Amino acid sequence: MSDSVLTDSSGSYIGKIVDNGDELLLYDSSGSYVGKYVKTSDSTYDSGGSFVGKGNLITMLLKR
Repeated sequence: MSDSVLTDSSGSYIGKIVDNGDELLLYDSSGSYVGKYVKTSDSTYDSGGSFVGKGNLITMLLKR
């Protein structure tokens, strides 16, 4: 497992991605779970479990 820190263009912390083996889990700057990317199915889901799309789209789930 490893974490990837996400920052905006000014260097402010906006969230992190946690590699959980078969999944990448996305958390926002307040630590709230935002969604996940499932590597085996190449699919992205939001925090409620709804399908978002094919491919790794989790960073698109962050609110601006």
